[in-house]
Amino acid sequence: MRPYELTYLANPQLNEEEKSKLDEAIDEQITKQGGNITHSSAPNSPGNRRRLHYPIKNNRVAWLRVVQLDLEPNNIESLR
Repeated sequence: MRPYELTYLANPQLNEEEKSKLDEAIDEQITKQGGNITHSSAPNSPGNRRRLHYPIKNNRVAWLRVVQLDLEPNNIESLR
């Protein structure tokens, strides 16, 4: 297994429940591929809502999450 870091932005209009479901779905995909999550930023902390330097789909803020994981290199493509 090799260490990887996954960073993603989520729509800022998601409420806490929707954001939690998204985070759980991504975590499930990682574990389904045989990966282990070694560290993750706190899912819904206010610090994870970040101002963007440029708008993405007319949004100037977004939820940011960083996940550190261990995964076999041949399984990494299935996470895309």
